[in-house]
Amino acid sequence: MPGCNPFSGLKGKFSKKNSGQDAPKQHTQSKPETVSESPVKGSPGQSTDATLVKESATSPEHAEKGSSAQQVAPDKDRWKEAFDRMDPDKQAILKKMGFDNVNSGSMESSIKSLANEAKKKQDECEEKFWHVNVGGEKIVLREYTTSIVGWLTKAGDIAVQFAPPQASLPWDLVKSLMQIPVNESDQMGALLATAEKVIRITSRGQVYETIHLPKDPNANLSLVQSSLDGALVNMYASALDLLAESQKLLAANTGRRILEAIVNPGKATGNLAALIEQEDEIIKDVNACESQRSSDSDKLTHDMLHALDAPIARVDEGVSSLLKHVDENERIELLEWISAIEFGSHHKTIQEARTPGTGAWLLKHKDFRDWEAKRSSSLFWLQGNPGTGKTYLTSTVVDWVRDQPSKGNDEGFAFFYCGKDEKHTQPLTILQSFVRQLSTTRNNPASMQAKLQQACKEAREEGSNFRFRQCKDQILASLDIYQRTTLIIDALDECDPDTRYDLIETLQLFMAESKRVVRIFISSRPDPSIENWLESSPNVGIRADDNQGDIEKFLHSKMNRLARINTSLRDLKAEIIAKLLERCQGMFQWADMQIHQIAKYKSPADVFDRLEHLPEDLEKTYDEVWRQIESQGKYDQIFIKRALRWVMSASKPLSSVELLAAIRVGPEGDLLRKLDTVDEQGLLSICNNFLVVDPQLGVWRFPHLSVREYLEGKEDWSTAHAHYHAASVCLSYMVNMYEHDDSEFDAKLEADLKVESKAPGNTDSPLKPVESDDGFHSLHPFHIYMRHCWPHHVNGAKDVEMAKLGSLLKKFLGSPNQSSVQYRRWYPKARNDLQLHSTRRAPSSKHYLSWDVIHALEPTDAAIFAMCCFSLDSIVGDWWENEAIDISRENNRNRNLLEIAATTGSLSLCEKFVQMLVDQGTDNNTRSEFINRALLSASFGGHEKVLQMLLDRTAELNTEGQVHNVLGNALQRAASCGHVGAVQMLLDRGVDVNAGNSKEGNALRSAAMIGNEKVVQMLLDRGVHDNHPPGYLSSALEAAMMSSNPKVVQLLDDRGFAD
Repeated sequence: MPGCNPFSGLKGKFSKKNSGQDAPKQHTQSKPETVSESPVKGSPGQSTDATLVKESATSPEHAEKGSSAQQVAPDKDRWKEAFDRMDPDKQAILKKMGFDNVNSGSMESSIKSLANEAKKKQDECEEKFWHVNVGGEKIVLREYTTSIVGWLTKAGDIAVQFAPPQASLPWDLVKSLMQIPVNESDQMGALLATAEKVIRITSRGQVYETIHLPKDPNANLSLVQSSLDGALVNMYASALDLLAESQKLLAANTGRRILEAIVNPGKATGNLAALIEQEDEIIKDVNACESQRSSDSDKLTHDMLHALDAPIARVDEGVSSLLKHVDENERIELLEWISAIEFGSHHKTIQEARTPGTGAWLLKHKDFRDWEAKRSSSLFWLQGNPGTGKTYLTSTVVDWVRDQPSKGNDEGFAFFYCGKDEKHTQPLTILQSFVRQLSTTRNNPASMQAKLQQACKEAREEGSNFRFRQCKDQILASLDIYQRTTLIIDALDECDPDTRYDLIETLQLFMAESKRVVRIFISSRPDPSIENWLESSPNVGIRADDNQGDIEKFLHSKMNRLARINTSLRDLKAEIIAKLLERCQGMFQWADMQIHQIAKYKSPADVFDRLEHLPEDLEKTYDEVWRQIESQGKYDQIFIKRALRWVMSASKPLSSVELLAAIRVGPEGDLLRKLDTVDEQGLLSICNNFLVVDPQLGVWRFPHLSVREYLEGKEDWSTAHAHYHAASVCLSYMVNMYEHDDSEFDAKLEADLKVESKAPGNTDSPLKPVESDDGFHSLHPFHIYMRHCWPHHVNGAKDVEMAKLGSLLKKFLGSPNQSSVQYRRWYPKARNDLQLHSTRRAPSSKHYLSWDVIHALEPTDAAIFAMCCFSLDSIVGDWWENEAIDISRENNRNRNLLEIAATTGSLSLCEKFVQMLVDQGTDNNTRSEFINRALLSASFGGHEKVLQMLLDRTAELNTEGQVHNVLGNALQRAASCGHVGAVQMLLDRGVDVNAGNSKEGNALRSAAMIGNEKVVQMLLDRGVHDNHPPGYLSSALEAAMMSSNPKVVQLLDDRGFAD
């Protein structure tokens, strides 16, 4: 494995050392001198550089020429010494297996031959999908073969370069072990685990001998060297004893016991127990020898020990064959299409705020080390109370995983930081980010998985994106490609609680179904609902004493910076840190807030007084900050409270340009003069650390989730109240601004400020976004935000001040059948935003309304389409009583009101429209036609509650025969999008599983096309066939082969669809 070997850089150095001034000397005496002196104190075993130099016998060439050179005693062979201790019967077995075989060839060829045997076993494991379950864990046997090859690579460099030529290393014995035929996964697991253990101790033993023990068998040894010498021989003897009994131990009925003993050393017995115990105990002797080595000893020996512990390089030639080089611009564009989440920037923000050394205790924690070393898929849960620094710890783990593999490693790695803003709370968003990050490996940054590239192409052609099921399937395919994958999720408790279980269930699915090892790291608060799902996983709770060292580092860093600004604090630094450490109870956030408070004081007396009256906990700290906010001037309070409400409710994190504009506008649409407002630094200074600017993303956020939670607990400060403020601002501003044509206003702004309009959302422009005392240019980022996000805020404000919000909303919309002038002016601007985005590719446009919504709103003379698209019926409820709504009215895409409501999943609207059909006395056939069209829309969207209601109404109409084909098409639509619940609901209603159409075929082809294994299985269980004439695809099998899920192909093949 060239290029991936941690010892490769040492070969030349050691070779040079052996060939230079330390070259073996020719002797003229008849006997070699015996080394009688003890090694130099502090440098055991290093006299005359015996540690690294081979003082070998005279070369064969000299012997043939009759040289009189003195023959030197052979180097000490501890494997031979261990062999000599064994009883004759076992010696005979070992000789038969190849011990000390003179015909075995060179050391290098023996190791290469053994590596080939390991590769054969690896191919066999993959061909048979072999894994074993031990103690509730699924162990992927390929992990053992990967480790074997990795250790052989290390052993090869040590043994070939430095081991004496007559060393009886057990490579032929292990090769004999690897050639034992096995027929069961338990036997294979035991064989590979045993081989890996023997190879590992052989490699380590060679390093320990080379560094700590002299090769001269007659050299005097120090006490610690003697102890290590005896321990190595004992360990080698146990390894030989285990190999001698391997045929018997690997019998079918004992293979599992061996495997369980290796995985769980506490269950080991006999020679295996002795070997495990000796391997642990020998570390004590090594440490003792290491402590006696000279502090100025050879750096190469230090590098050698360090390389011994380096991670095994995991390079898989098969990975490269599945990747395809992609043009850089195309690759970035595809990755952005999959997920635009700036996961890297988020991590850098946390990384830069993290004090160096934070989290070292976690990386050394026994449970963490056990999780990292497991050869089976496993999940690690880090839990801690609010403010204890879980996110900093998670970022430390992210960096640790990134730094562990060598650059050539073919491992998968993805991470995600959850947050309270909507795009960081949704499981779908998390999975989409994982799909992006797993698209290639560190070794192939300019490539993408070929199948992923094809899946992107197909989804984009269909005008879709990766939905939940597609993400699961794509990630599972990635997990099966990479040798090992690590997934990290921070703050799982901040994930949407309504859909959080879907994410956890998916993570558990990855661990259960992946053919390779999947490591998952999760951090969260000790949430009972999460605990119920993860109770069987290893977890570490953060106690006050665990992260005390991290907090101390953090305080030193903060105080050093603060002391440079406030010189009066320099002499008080030690006392401040000591007091805060004493009171912090493991809470980073509490300590950070106290530093911000202390920074305000100028005199030592005030600082000491503060330290004597520190608030007890975070809540009391926040109470103090809130009192300070409310003691500020009138307008400072207005600015900070408006800013807090916007950060609480915004549909995307707001930039400074957007937020500073937002706090100018009151809930009645009134604007403060530009001269009267604050800039970014001014707002930060009055926020009292309740808000911060993300240095990487340039957006405003809460410094910690607990700040948001504190505000939500205050009266009139719920998220719904924050949405009410934002909705009022958006609607009031547009009602006032769009009452008249504002194109002249835009032109005046452009002329006055002499700047050109920029693309929507382009806040990175060096030109200042255009605004004045009277308002914002149409292309100002905040103006665009209001145009697209008012529905988000209106829906978020439901149940708060409904009467006031309803009145304002009706001013903006007009009436169901006659829209307002403001609404008609708003629509083309929103449409124009999308057109500008598509042509200029403006950034930060994820909060824009979609083209589907824009199209559904036409014609714009009737606001009833907006009510259906945005589910506004509960807010403008009197429309039902005072306005004549034409249920049959259609938009420009020929979709009626019930269809539009079903598309958006609005159950209340759909129920009202269906009831209107009844109240208006429409006949059954007409009602059935309306409902059937809505059924197709609800099925395509996977809106189960709406679908359930419509199916119930269909049954009441008693027109089952009429809707037979419609329900078949509904099944096909639900299957084409992977909506498992909708498919199950339709199947339970007795829908014909084979119904379909001439283009897409039936539901089976649609589900196979997107690689949805679960839906395919459901359809197969209902007896689906594939007899439809060829349409877009000739068969379900062809559709499955175009997906990224080989399991679907296997399912169809097993059911005879390949015939």
